[in-house]
Amino acid sequence: MLPKAKKRRSVAVAAVVLLAAATPAALACMCVEPPPPQQALEKAGAVFSGRCVKVERVEQETPYGKLPKLRAVLEVKAAWKGLEGKPSANGEAMRPHTVEVWTGSGGGDCGFAFEESKSYLVYAHVGEDGAMSTDICTRSQETGLARGDLEALGAPEWAGDGD
Repeated sequence: MLPKAKKRRSVAVAAVVLLAAATPAALACMCVEPPPPQQALEKAGAVFSGRCVKVERVEQETPYGKLPKLRAVLEVKAAWKGLEGKPSANGEAMRPHTVEVWTGSGGGDCGFAFEESKSYLVYAHVGEDGAMSTDICTRSQETGLARGDLEALGAPEWAGDGD
């Protein structure tokens, strides 16, 4: 009888150890439900749609050491906020053709899974340095899934040619 009790205790201890080991990764990214599209537009530093043309993994230096990040390059198709551009020689605003968006690399850091050749509606944070970032806690999503958001956002401030 003692060997069975010892075996059960070993199994219980192993289960607790496995649960404790898995908990930090599971809790590393916790999101609250994002606000409705109009509130998300107000809160975001930039909101735009575009096609992802490049995704690359880079090591970024942080106070905690080097951390893996993803850098996505998107061809902008339309913008609702934050991509006003700089005036050109004739006074018209020059719109960016491409933008960089930074995100986590996944694995519990709330990174957004951009894929090349797919189109997205992006709600981005804009840092003091002007760098844009997004994550899975925003309303960012593939444009094919964003019909409700696109309707709620209404006409963009500007739109490029085609999609």
